[in-house]
Amino acid sequence: MYGPQVQDVLKKAGTIDIRMLCPLHGPIWREDLGWFLEKYDKWSSYTPEEEAVMVAYGSIYGNTKKAAEILARRLSEGGIKNVAVYDASKTHVSELVAEGFRVSHLVLASATYNMQAFTPMKNLVQDLAFHGLRGRKVALIQNGSWAPNAAARLSETLDQMKDITLLGDTVTIKSAPDAEAIKALEALADTIAADLGKKPAPAAAPAAAAGGVKWKCTVCGFIYEGDPLPADYKCPVCGVGPDKFEKVV
Repeated sequence: MYGPQVQDVLKKAGTIDIRMLCPLHGPIWREDLGWFLEKYDKWSSYTPEEEAVMVAYGSIYGNTKKAAEILARRLSEGGIKNVAVYDASKTHVSELVAEGFRVSHLVLASATYNMQAFTPMKNLVQDLAFHGLRGRKVALIQNGSWAPNAAARLSETLDQMKDITLLGDTVTIKSAPDAEAIKALEALADTIAADLGKKPAPAAAPAAAAGGVKWKCTVCGFIYEGDPLPADYKCPVCGVGPDKFEKVV
């Protein structure tokens, strides 16, 4: 919010010999001043510290969390380093805002709550706007069993921010992510990866088939090939155990 004012001060500070930094809040710094001044310059110019991705989610029953994790996993498989995933309901907003300034790309995943974005996500985007964050690439995921509306509400705030670019198509989930939603999440992750100069993640090799027996995850639709299904097997997409799989041919 005060970026232009800080930039003006930094221009003046560049003409003098600085021996200590005395911020209004926090300790007085007497060492490594160049490091701090570089940070102030980046923050006040809204330049990302890293070409990286923050995934923030607001989940009520855990399904939006699953969607965020599916997308984050796909990003990691595609070679994106330092993908940070945060639960906006549990992480202090100061940390989320700091991450917003650190990364170049943000993914906002929100459940719909009373026709609005889920309150923690609504508050997060408002705080990012209050701090004047700009120049970021943003992707949206929304969840709603009968009237998903979170993305539209978040977009109202994002539209008021400067130099915000929406990436890819908004992914809409109705309750738990199904096979179609998973494909959309993976496609969105690939779009983000491509914007960061990475190729899409390679398709996972299917397990060796045994007698043509397949097991389908009843939660997300993932297919495991082979028989028997291991007793300790967990779905690589949504994490459920073998009790949630049914045999198909």
